[in-house]
Amino acid sequence: MVSQEHAAPAEVAPRSITAPAAAATATTLILLVCCAHAMAHFFELSFPSVEPLAARDYGVGTVATGWLIFCFRMPWGFGALAAGALVDRYGAARMLAAYLWAGGLCCILIGLAAPLPALFVLMFAMGAAASIYHPAGLALISHVTTPENRGRALGMHGVFGSVGIGAAPLLAWAAISSGFSWERYFWMLAVPAAILGALFVLYSLRNGDPGHAARTAAPGKTEDAADWLSFAGLSTIGVLQGMVYAGALSFLVRYLSEVNVTDSLRAAGNVDQAALWTSGVLFVGCIGQYFAGRIAHPAKLERQLTVVTLLNAPCLAAMAFAEGWGRVAAAGTFALVHFMYQPLYNSLVSKYTPRRRRSFGYGMSFTMTFGLGGFGAALAGYLAEDWQKYGALAALSTLAAICGVWLWRRNGQSEPRVRHA
Repeated sequence: MVSQEHAAPAEVAPRSITAPAAAATATTLILLVCCAHAMAHFFELSFPSVEPLAARDYGVGTVATGWLIFCFRMPWGFGALAAGALVDRYGAARMLAAYLWAGGLCCILIGLAAPLPALFVLMFAMGAAASIYHPAGLALISHVTTPENRGRALGMHGVFGSVGIGAAPLLAWAAISSGFSWERYFWMLAVPAAILGALFVLYSLRNGDPGHAARTAAPGKTEDAADWLSFAGLSTIGVLQGMVYAGALSFLVRYLSEVNVTDSLRAAGNVDQAALWTSGVLFVGCIGQYFAGRIAHPAKLERQLTVVTLLNAPCLAAMAFAEGWGRVAAAGTFALVHFMYQPLYNSLVSKYTPRRRRSFGYGMSFTMTFGLGGFGAALAGYLAEDWQKYGALAALSTLAAICGVWLWRRNGQSEPRVRHA
């Protein structure tokens, strides 16, 4: 079940956050990675934030836009595995710069009012660029943290991700309310991407690759044990929850566009107003991310993940039948609960994979979560009625919770897999 590796006589300690100088460097790196995480979700939610407007302009329905969103999500997920290999070869900081600049370039090209076939290609390219983020960013965080403080770091990482998720429709609302077209909205995303990319290049030139020592160290490295069977079970949960995530967020603006406020502020048919509600709902996810990071305990992660996953089901069931302002409340509750999942899940990836294979572990994990899980967007596009769409997503969360029970019973009470030389 757990690979056993003998300690080497001597080993090079990875960078940690214990010494004052190293702590400052690690804090800077974590902050940069968190910003890159927010940008990844800006890219992810860029098109869903304006999906109803794009569907109107191209004269297509949710089936077409669902596949268009899938064209981003599929390479975003499946590309993560190849991206992990590239990160190991070229260094995470440099690859993060490449992802940011390539994603920004795609946004510029989309802003030039691309025809529909070209938009499919550009969404695919942007998803491929964004696939670099998770195996690079999360591996960097894992290399400069310990099992005891990793949950908090990943919680903060998740908060920044939720900020990106929530701010994407807010920026769309601001742009459209100011008279910008939905295509020009994409240009606004290219600016922070270019700046962040430059900062990663500067960091790489000054500090090198923090994961290099972990990849080249002799066997016996701390946290060098693995449990691949548990990792496979965790990845199964990732696929199911990835489908929930993709299906729920891809059409959230459309879902909240049916909120009836007043006759003068009627969200139905008013996409910029719906984007504002969507942003508020998604910002609630920051609370869930932060709270999960605070409560994450190395010996209780499986139980915590199972509970959070199970609680997704009633929230989605409420979304299936909510009307009016109830839609905002149901969607906000779902966001609060659903985003608690990510810090717990990412901590378990570190728990089940050896430090020297951490980039591979995160790459494989996100291939399953965002690659196979990306089919949730296409599924939601085919299910026209809300009770069908969110009812199906609730069923997927229930299946994920069942897998979580197995994972919990298998090793939920065990100590974190840490081996000391």
